[in-house]
Amino acid sequence: MVAGLYLEIAAVSPVPFIHLQGVQRIVVTRCQVYPGLIRVRVGQGGTPGQQHERADRKHVGYYGQLAEGQWQLLRARQPLDRVIADPATNPALRQRLLFAEKARAFASAQLKLPDNGSYRVYADLGRPYVVWNVFATPELSLQPVTHCFPIAGCVAYRGYYRQGAARGAAALMRQDGLDVYVGGVEAYSTLGWFDDPILSTMTGWGEERLATVIFHELAHQRFYVQDDTEFNESFASFVEQEGTRQWRAARGLAAVEEHGAGQRDAFIRLWVPAFSQLFKEVGGDWLRFYERVEALGKLPIEQRKLALAALASSRGKPAATTARGCGPDPR
Repeated sequence: MVAGLYLEIAAVSPVPFIHLQGVQRIVVTRCQVYPGLIRVRVGQGGTPGQQHERADRKHVGYYGQLAEGQWQLLRARQPLDRVIADPATNPALRQRLLFAEKARAFASAQLKLPDNGSYRVYADLGRPYVVWNVFATPELSLQPVTHCFPIAGCVAYRGYYRQGAARGAAALMRQDGLDVYVGGVEAYSTLGWFDDPILSTMTGWGEERLATVIFHELAHQRFYVQDDTEFNESFASFVEQEGTRQWRAARGLAAVEEHGAGQRDAFIRLWVPAFSQLFKEVGGDWLRFYERVEALGKLPIEQRKLALAALASSRGKPAATTARGCGPDPR
């Protein structure tokens, strides 16, 4: 038996936002969609005697700040062409958005990435980060505490739209004996549930980084597998790298050599050599490449790892045979 509470979430389109579908120990028991409104019923698992009003309030409070933060972000969006044409727009911002507009068009026309409204809108947030993520591990452990969502899968963080809320959650986790880290995030993806904007938090980047993030996040929209961070990040990272190479070539620029990834990035981008080999096998045809990627994604995870290991080996690169746990989307 599941007891629950209703949470009403304002939305610009009747599509449930992925972070509001569930989190550790929360069960979505009912979802009703109306024009401009999502009504989600969430409940604590277990027997009624194990369900405490305080826990319900805590989890619903977490959902509430996610709903409010996402709604505010959606309301802040403006079409790129309107911002670019506005005489009041800062000239440096206008140039950055013009560049982003060209990179976005290239992504769909040449890389065959989703041709939707994402990164064709802009949102000025007036703060340095869009969210603050709270990461936690048991004391003296490297294994993260994970939180699982039915659509996005498992991630090793909880996100907060206000820095104070993130710090408060971190303090409570420390009281529970966990080691905690709070980090600001400049961008994230809703995996195509909404038209993700170019954020003001992204406009301080160099032009090329802005383009690579657009390619990377649209790759996540193109295909995403639950509970396999290494697969998802390796796929998106390959699309980012090859897309950037082609984007530079289209503008008459030389390729830039990839620098070695840090330890964390090397772990979550484990299978980039495998995707590189796959792209080579289809002769650089993006649509055939995505078809092969989707076929890999449908395999049971152990079969998927073996297939990726075989691809990586055939490219002459060391092939990893194991991967562990769930991890965060770094963007």
